[in-house]
Amino acid sequence: MIAAIGIVLACQLLGEIVSRSLVPPVPGPVVGLLVLLLALFAVGTRSKVSEDRPKALPIERVSDVLLGSLGLFFVPATVGVIQTADVLSRYGGGLLLAVAGSTILALVSTVVVFIGLSRLMGHSGEYHD
Repeated sequence: MIAAIGIVLACQLLGEIVSRSLVPPVPGPVVGLLVLLLALFAVGTRSKVSEDRPKALPIERVSDVLLGSLGLFFVPATVGVIQTADVLSRYGGGLLLAVAGSTILALVSTVVVFIGLSRLMGHSGEYHD
């Protein structure tokens, strides 16, 4: 499990190094996750013990532990929101409107792009098994 944590941290470090050299700013963790994803695709996400039962890789156990603790990462953000309650009470309506508007805009633009690409690629919208 220590080796798997080392792999995750090495991908994070590589992501930070690569992100500093990119012209459009891309966060290091995003690049690190892409590096980890490419490495998993290259190696294969599971190794075979037998045909009917695949063996989990050590990185899978580390990811399960991290995902199980994911709720703890929201505690600092929640404390920050509580500490700025006066700002939230003053500008809360505008913030809510901005978040709702940008969410709707993102959903609509995603649908429009998906429909446009589907038509461009010649899909009729019917799915066949």
